[in-house]
Amino acid sequence: MAPRDSLLGACTAALHRAFPLQEAGRVRIQTSFSRPYPVRSLYPLAHIHPTDGHASRASDAFAVYKEHVVVTATWTPTGGEERMMYAIECYVYTLPACGAGLFYVAKLDSTGYGPRVVPQRTHLPATYRDAPSIATALTAATVTYFASRAHWRHLPHITHVSVHVLARAQAAYLFPSSPDNPGKRALSDAALIRWWRACLSEAIAQLRKTHPTDHVHAYYMIPGYAKLDSHPLVPLVPTEAPSAPTGRDAAVYAAGWVYGHPYSAAGAESAVRPALPLHPCDDEQRTVHTNDAQRRVSLATLIPVFPDDPKGRFINELCSSAHEPGKRAAGDVTGVSAAHRDAMIERQALDRMDVDRFWESMGFRQECSSGNAVGVFVVSVSGCPEGKGMETTSEAEVTDEARAAPEPTAELAAEPAAEPASHRAAPAPQPGSLPQSTLEDLVIKYMLQDACRWGDATEAVRLTEHYLVALDRATRRKTSESEGVDTEHQLWDTVDLEATPAEVIALGKRHADAHGPSDARADAPVRVV
Repeated sequence: MAPRDSLLGACTAALHRAFPLQEAGRVRIQTSFSRPYPVRSLYPLAHIHPTDGHASRASDAFAVYKEHVVVTATWTPTGGEERMMYAIECYVYTLPACGAGLFYVAKLDSTGYGPRVVPQRTHLPATYRDAPSIATALTAATVTYFASRAHWRHLPHITHVSVHVLARAQAAYLFPSSPDNPGKRALSDAALIRWWRACLSEAIAQLRKTHPTDHVHAYYMIPGYAKLDSHPLVPLVPTEAPSAPTGRDAAVYAAGWVYGHPYSAAGAESAVRPALPLHPCDDEQRTVHTNDAQRRVSLATLIPVFPDDPKGRFINELCSSAHEPGKRAAGDVTGVSAAHRDAMIERQALDRMDVDRFWESMGFRQECSSGNAVGVFVVSVSGCPEGKGMETTSEAEVTDEARAAPEPTAELAAEPAAEPASHRAAPAPQPGSLPQSTLEDLVIKYMLQDACRWGDATEAVRLTEHYLVALDRATRRKTSESEGVDTEHQLWDTVDLEATPAEVIALGKRHADAHGPSDARADAPVRVV
């Protein structure tokens, strides 16, 4: 069995429940990590002072470590063949000096080869009726694992995590030609945004059960749509609890979604700006070791840049357009290199753009205005190390030694606290992790190439086998014997799923017939909104 505190353990535990399935079979879950490697692309200009060329150096850039994560699930019906059914590709960032982590969902896709679901599930018992789909369960478990800081359990000073999702409808993300499979149901843009909101709501509900002291704030928006204009696409969360909510409706309401973004007080519909990786809130017990440039509120320090990210492309275009012929950087640039002067010009361009105007302009970008709606989700989670609450220390808890301690002088108070060495340390590699290039090549070669015809059922069996064999071979080759990795239970595990009992399906059918229209040919009632 997979360790409970691992991503694999979280995913397998999510499937130990009753699903409304017409067939029994086995799900194989595989989790793959790359080794952490340093990057500067997350906040590339955060350490650049806009006007003082001598106030910042390349060494001032805080350390950011990136991990590539791929979770796949295959389905083998009883007596059948194994085929890939689900995959999610994510990127995890660790900012030790800021006590923060970021989790970004890059791609999520299915092939349509999963188990067949019982129709008319609304008339089944609540155990089956309220059960999520397997894709929803795996996605929510993955998000919850990182949002709960379980991934950073060996770095207890990581107390803030933000989850980022960009919901953009597309026929295939990870499995080329999979739409040719009649069993795959591609979602529209509105349906995809609704699905992600429900899935993240499920993750938030799980997080609040296991970490009740955490502060969780959830935001979503559709660039180009005002709050009321978005309602026909994605219904706004009601201000009052539904009278008879289903499991999904109750989770969406309890999540407390705000239509907006967390990068300004106005965007978050709050009196103050919410907590961000580089800008902690007053109620957070988090020390961010940054320089003056990184503490300034700007697009450069507010909005992270991810791979294949529309808002990241917009930021890059703002930086590129700042290099007009003959334009010079304002401020003190004496003795500063040409590359540093260019970086100052780009930082000044980002500082001039208001963050609310940035998101308003995003609605006119091609990705958001070409006829398809795009959903932007951010979930901010602020907690404390295990065993500590979010509350500040009360006066009664102050020791006599603390009261007797002398007040710091002005000179000492102005001097920033020394940064612990652990706040620069890289996160430890996961068991069986691969070099970043190796994992990326495996995904491209055995999953993403146009030659991979996932829409063909016979070809899907071959592609699934080739991917799993290549991944296992690479893991054994790249992992030293000293690590002692048990590939089964540490890198992959299986869960047996049972079919819904025939008597339960028959009971649901009788209930549906009893509560359905007396004449099957009668027109369905029309709901007027």
